[in-house]
Amino acid sequence: MKEGAFKEAMETAGKNGSSFWTPKMAGKVLQGWETAIADAKVATYAAAWYLRSLQDRLPDTFNPYYSQEELVRVGYQTSAKNMLCMAGQNRPMEHVSGGSADMVQALDGAWGEANRLICTGYFDC
Repeated sequence: MKEGAFKEAMETAGKNGSSFWTPKMAGKVLQGWETAIADAKVATYAAAWYLRSLQDRLPDTFNPYYSQEELVRVGYQTSAKNMLCMAGQNRPMEHVSGGSADMVQALDGAWGEANRLICTGYFDC
């Protein structure tokens, strides 16, 4: 996770009154974002809040060829700008070889692994 994304995640968590800010977590964050994300639990929470901030940016209606989750994944992997560009279209993005559409399909295969990593030892899923 990049510094800007981490800071945005922390702002989103703060605005929503998250219990993320335990004294232990806050201590790690105050040491700097690189130190904070070295802790798997902090990094996972930060990623979740960043995903939430991306989801909040999506318009009420968006490209019918993609789900909200797919668009947010594109935003997480590339940028909010790319996510919003894709969301604003009214057609599949198949013409973008090696681009966002390919990424959506490639990420579909990673959900099982992500679920295993997150739900084994850190969180109850």
